Order: sequence, then C-alpha cells, then structure tokens
Amino acid sequence: MEDDVTTKRIIHGVFGGIIVLCISVIALLLIYGKQANYQIYLQAKAISLHGSIGDTIPYQDIINVVYYDKTPTQVHKQGAGMETQKLVCADAKLENRKVRAYVYKETQGYIVIKTKNRQYIVNDETNALTKQLYQNLQTRIPK
Repeated sequence: MEDDVTTKRIIHGVFGGIIVLCISVIALLLIYGKQANYQIYLQAKAISLHGSIGDTIPYQDIINVVYYDKTPTQVHKQGAGMETQKLVCADAKLENRKVRAYVYKETQGYIVIKTKNRQYIVNDETNALTKQLYQNLQTRIPK
C-alpha cells in the first residue's frame, strides 16, 4: 500500500516537473522572440551593429558600400548568431558568399558593406530607413 502512495508521488512529481519545464521553455521563447531585433549605431568613427552577434566597423576600413533595392530573401544563417522568421543576425550566406548579416527578411532593400576581410549585409526595418542609413554611411566613409 505504501508502495502505491510512493509511486503516485513520484509520478505526480515527474509530471509536475515536466509541466514546469515546458512552461519555462515557452516563457523563454516568448521573451527571446520579442527581443529579436538588432540595433545600428552610426558613431563618430565607426558603425556599430548589435544583436545576437555584434560588430563595430571603423569607417576607414570600409572599401565599398552598395545599396540593393530588393529583398534579401537568399540570406541564411551559417554559424554564430540567430535566424528567426523576421530577421537574420548571424554569420550567413548570401548567393554562395560568406557574409555577416544584420537583415530583416521582409524589408525591401539592403546594403552591402565591404571591408578588406569581410562583407556585411545590413538593412533597417523599412526601406526608407535603409536608404537613409545608406546615405548617412556615404557621407562618413573617407574617399
């Protein structure tokens, strides 16, 4: 009889633990999903990109900046960072090129920033903000 009570307690404990674990995982996913954005800062001497990964690119290291008026649909995570339905903030591939991506997947338009050692793909939440970022970058890059 005591074995039945002990067995029931163990079963209730296991199921209770599983329920708590599931609720915790769901809560973490909801919190993580809401924070799934990145920030772009144009500083005096560099552009800083911060998200699940981070980069600071001195303007003097930038070789070229090009704006593309299309959606970056072919960007896929290929290493450190994260990819959600909304964005890619990670080491990635774009058209078989290794890049560092900070892109919203549905935004029309993106910028390719090329340095000696790496290419960065960047856009903002809207096409207008992406174009504005491109214009601001153009004025800060030494010629």
